[in-house]
Amino acid sequence: MKSIKKFLRENRSLILKKLAKFSAIFFGIFVVYHVAFAQRVIPGVTVGGVRVGGKTSTQVEKALKEKFESSAIQVTFNYENNEFYITDDEVDLEYKLRDSVERAFYLGRSGNFLVDSKDKLAALIKGVKLNPVYSYSDNKLKQKVALIEGLTNIQYIEPSFILVNGNLVASKGQEGRVLDSDFVTFQIFNSINTISSNYHELPVHIAKSDVSEADLLTVKADVERYIAQSPEVTYEDKKWVYSKEDVLSLLLYKKENGEVEVVSNKVLVDQIANTLASEVDVEPRGEVFRVEGDRVTQFEPSVDGKELDKSKFKRDFSNALVTGSEEVVLELVTSPAPENSNSYGIFALLGEGVSHFNGSIPGRIKNLTLAAERASGVLVPPGEIYSFNKSIGEVSGKTGYDQAYIIEKGRTVLGEGGGVCQTSTTLFRAALNAGLPIEKRSAHAYRVTYYELQSEPGMDATVY
Repeated sequence: MKSIKKFLRENRSLILKKLAKFSAIFFGIFVVYHVAFAQRVIPGVTVGGVRVGGKTSTQVEKALKEKFESSAIQVTFNYENNEFYITDDEVDLEYKLRDSVERAFYLGRSGNFLVDSKDKLAALIKGVKLNPVYSYSDNKLKQKVALIEGLTNIQYIEPSFILVNGNLVASKGQEGRVLDSDFVTFQIFNSINTISSNYHELPVHIAKSDVSEADLLTVKADVERYIAQSPEVTYEDKKWVYSKEDVLSLLLYKKENGEVEVVSNKVLVDQIANTLASEVDVEPRGEVFRVEGDRVTQFEPSVDGKELDKSKFKRDFSNALVTGSEEVVLELVTSPAPENSNSYGIFALLGEGVSHFNGSIPGRIKNLTLAAERASGVLVPPGEIYSFNKSIGEVSGKTGYDQAYIIEKGRTVLGEGGGVCQTSTTLFRAALNAGLPIEKRSAHAYRVTYYELQSEPGMDATVY
């Protein structure tokens, strides 16, 4: 340590001179670099494979224009001697010349010293590859990829049992093919970004089961026992009965350690749980008793909410499917929704929607009023999604709706529940005016004049 200090002390003058010389050289290079490339793209930059480093904006524009105009993009995919083509015209590809030139010229000129220094150093050492600026039709690109999927994909069918004249018969299923559409899309954009045509083998994956027809026969007796008794689900005065065919469709067969196991199809059981929940769930509701200006000064929950315990139901129902009990009665378990009004944050009027139904026929007025009553006061817990259809339930004659005019298949005809769309439209406008995110909304098949009296065209929301 002492020797280093002694060396620095004895050679201090020499060290300072060398540092000064190095600083002068660095400063000189810095000045020369920035003077030389003051009006040019920094060295080491390429755009779409075209070297533009050291060129002026005019030179870059000329080079890119030649590349853009001389390159017709075509991506070719081959699968089993079948070729699929995607060209630039088919996806409305258009390169933006001026934007591409600016992207290249302004690299290293952001105004942030650290960022610019990093970009310049990276360009000098290893080069910087920029993509050209372009526009394209996302819809047409997706259609092209979907077309290739349609021509290559084969649906995979699980080995299973089917009923033929009441007898259980093993079906070997069908091997499937699945296109790697992400790879296809990636290669298309790679060609666009490099302004080049490319050829690729189409990546198609084979989907098949480990369970054979012979394997199924080892559990045939078990399956016959499972479908002998139809599971019955009850709740209050409602009942759902599942036939042999229903049970059979809900079973899957998996092979573990050489043994075949019969299990429930979790996806389909989940769908059943969602369907049942839509029929038995009760939305929590509340009522605003006093408003001062836009402030809610008195609010109380008026109806307790109830919802299906889906986890318990799916567990019980799945067990029932693979036990074959002679009698299976599952009660749908419900649980009260939160009753604390403060948890819903009903403190102020956030937005309102308005529409008029002057001149409507009596049936239509009855329908929209009934829907409004059933939608009124529904409480949405924080973070949850509100569904108008769920809040009003089934729309039909048996639930109290009359015949009135509806839009069906692009035509105005009489149908049950005509006018409910005015209620959903008005509520949609209130949610929109409140600044709430709209997850899903469908407009009518064509413009409806009376929806436009209080709003711009397109501000409507159908029920169907």
